[in-house]
Amino acid sequence: MAYVWALSLGAELFVYFWLGFDIAPKADRYFHTQPILKILGLIIGIGCPINALVRVVRDYNRAQKTTDETERPPEKPDDDHRPQHE
Repeated sequence: MAYVWALSLGAELFVYFWLGFDIAPKADRYFHTQPILKILGLIIGIGCPINALVRVVRDYNRAQKTTDETERPPEKPDDDHRPQHE
């Protein structure tokens, strides 16, 4: 499962960097809006990957937590409720 997360995260990061650092400057030149789209591309190119990393780490931690809970041996019942013999 970790391979799927890593592969999807890598593809996501590539797309965000590509949009932010390659497409935005070209769009700026095409629409003659320099530097507005370049700044927006910088925000997208940096902000979205950080958001993606946080999301993947959060999902991974949740998956690890549920895996740890299912692999834990069953707890023994407390013996405190039995009557004590003297």
